[in-house]
Amino acid sequence: MEYVEGIPLETYSSEHALSMRERLSLFRKVCAAVSYAHQNLVLHRDLKPANIRVTREGEPKLLDFGIARLLDPATAETDNQTILTAGVMTPGYAIPEQQRGDRMTTASDTYSLGIVLCELLAGEKPNLRKDGQAEVKKLGGDLDNIIAKALRREPERRYASVGQFSEDIRRYSEGLPIIARKDTVTYRASKFVRRNKAGVAAAALVLLALLGGLITTTWQTRIARQERDHARVAQRKAERLDDFLQTLLGSANPDTGPGRDLKVVQVLDQASANLDHELGGEPVLLAQAHLSIGQDYAGLREAQPAISHLRTALEIDRRVYGEEILVTARVKAALGSALVALQRRYTEAEPLLRQALMVERRQPPAEQHQLPMILKNEGKALSQMNRIGEAKLMAAESLSLIRKTEGEQSAAYAEGLVETASLFITQRDYAGAEMPYRQAIAIFRRLHAQTPLFASVLTALAYDLILQGKLDEPEGILLEAQKRYRSTVGEQSIAYALDLGCLGWLHFQRGDYPRAEGELRVSSAIARSSRVPQGEQDYVGGTVTLALAMTRNGKAVEAEPLLRESLVLAKNNHLEGAALPENVSAALGECLLDQKRYADAEPLLLVGYA
Repeated sequence: MEYVEGIPLETYSSEHALSMRERLSLFRKVCAAVSYAHQNLVLHRDLKPANIRVTREGEPKLLDFGIARLLDPATAETDNQTILTAGVMTPGYAIPEQQRGDRMTTASDTYSLGIVLCELLAGEKPNLRKDGQAEVKKLGGDLDNIIAKALRREPERRYASVGQFSEDIRRYSEGLPIIARKDTVTYRASKFVRRNKAGVAAAALVLLALLGGLITTTWQTRIARQERDHARVAQRKAERLDDFLQTLLGSANPDTGPGRDLKVVQVLDQASANLDHELGGEPVLLAQAHLSIGQDYAGLREAQPAISHLRTALEIDRRVYGEEILVTARVKAALGSALVALQRRYTEAEPLLRQALMVERRQPPAEQHQLPMILKNEGKALSQMNRIGEAKLMAAESLSLIRKTEGEQSAAYAEGLVETASLFITQRDYAGAEMPYRQAIAIFRRLHAQTPLFASVLTALAYDLILQGKLDEPEGILLEAQKRYRSTVGEQSIAYALDLGCLGWLHFQRGDYPRAEGELRVSSAIARSSRVPQGEQDYVGGTVTLALAMTRNGKAVEAEPLLRESLVLAKNNHLEGAALPENVSAALGECLLDQKRYADAEPLLLVGYA
């Protein structure tokens, strides 16, 4: 037999970051192979991603015909003499008629292919109801309808052949009406318009031109006057915004500003204070200014002012433009991204990003500038909401788009690798996250990047190495990150505090409690003096580690109030990780144990032990 050197279908798709369209194209090749087998009267009966290997050239190969059966040429069914037991079925891929012991047809392989397609696109199998019918509500629109038809419990209600199944996928990919959806005039019309945007637009332009011919010269004169007035207003607005920005930038000039040590955050604070006064009467410019300043704050990891400005920009744009316009959608994307990156408010961020994604996808491909960024952050939100399959698809599509538009040595591609690493972190696959982090850092080094983002990736790699128990390398990485933070956002920034807290945690893991305490005290002091809410996970986790270091340095009495405060915060904010209420209880129990308060310590330690 032919030796097939390849990797499983799903693994290949993930490793090569295939987009939705590329996955569908690959799946149609699988359908062609199954269809060929059926034409030669062979039924596979055990189709699953592990039995579909993809070669280096991207060609899928069907394997493991171990329980395949020859079809009766007259009926296209197998005989009913096969012993059907759990031992020859793959759990999760078994076909209803196979489970019932009924005759099997080519529709049986179609069912298995439906499961494979769902897993390939959504990252997980469909839900199986008690009546045996598969439930598909994972991808939306026509794709759900296509998969649902392939997964009908009754074979006669599925696609008539694998070829018809593949053809429906082709029709979906080309924007044509599909067999799996009820044919209506509205549905066909919507498909026609999507396929023929240029033609429909041209026809609309012709119609408008004909109507325009009926407009009088007086009306044309009025329009011209209005356009001239609009141009003057736009020019005044541009000059107004330019004046405001010049004032903002001028405050950072060491010759005219308050001093040479002025930080970017201070400049933004001054701009924020003058914003409503300077632009209050011009909502369009005010919204744009709030958006710009909010994004600048977000880049400096100043969460509260960033979120506040972005919310204000969104409120103004909703009033001015409405919900579905691109301008509003991109503010939603900025706010959703900030909520994900700065406050971990994934449930609040996800609908904003999803709405922005829908509007962005409606734009012509050449104008979908925000699409990779929105996909990246939507994927991050979904992963934290435990919707891993959807998150992987978002991250893969984002990385694929960036590779095509900006190349594999761009800063954007490095950011995409960081998001890929974060998916591994979410699944607690710390070893899997290490390589994408290192690849991103290598790109930033080649680009000579001098940004807080580069420093944050260094911190993330160090954190990942500590989680793996690799305690030798992280210290040098964290010190380099601190140096980069000093030159970009300063030593009073949240980013610097997090890096210093990570360094303290490293020394805590090494058992160097005095050094850990010193670093964690400084980190905690920065956090307390900053705008970080005390209920934040990093804040509570850092406080708990500090208190434990103090306890092990013989300062249990001083540490106790910190742990009691942390326990309240952990319970009220439903925190995780080091800040999990049970972990904080165990730490408080250790603190009380060190004070020989055994009766008070025991129940807290039992909570942590459980």
